[in-house]
Amino acid sequence: MLTLVIGEPNSGKSEFAESLIASYAGPTAYIGTLPDLHMFDKRIQRHRLRRPSSWDLVELVGNPHVDTRLISSAMDQYQNILLDGLAFYVLQLLSVFEFEPSEFAKHIRELAKDFSRHPGKVVVVDQPVTHIRCEKTVEAVQGLHLILARQADEIQLISESLSTTIQACHLLELDRHR
Repeated sequence: MLTLVIGEPNSGKSEFAESLIASYAGPTAYIGTLPDLHMFDKRIQRHRLRRPSSWDLVELVGNPHVDTRLISSAMDQYQNILLDGLAFYVLQLLSVFEFEPSEFAKHIRELAKDFSRHPGKVVVVDQPVTHIRCEKTVEAVQGLHLILARQADEIQLISESLSTTIQACHLLELDRHR
């Protein structure tokens, strides 16, 4: 089952997703997208303190070829997967690592199919594109959301720590209003 959790920065989406995935039995992997840089220390520490110690951490490296294998390997090993921060990951790939959006989209389509076929629970956390300034990143994240929304069993919109189930068309409408 694939659940997409969407919300503005600091809306409580990560806490919501963590409590959702924690309600399922079985081994869990938390897939992190933030690079281990000093500027993210407080955020990473906050997330780390909230997570149960039984969850394993899989850190993406910023190369879609490697990261796709890391995520696929985690799906083979774990019943539950929580992937937090796809928009930021896309921003890194396109601006820092200079990957082409079309190349990245291919990997995302494959992952979305894998997510939807996973026998356990997959929760993907992201934000609408409203705060993204780079046009190339906006287009890539909109495409990513379209792909994930088509595969998702449910989409939860988080606002001020409250969740509302929305349809894929509502997510796409959120992404259009920048």
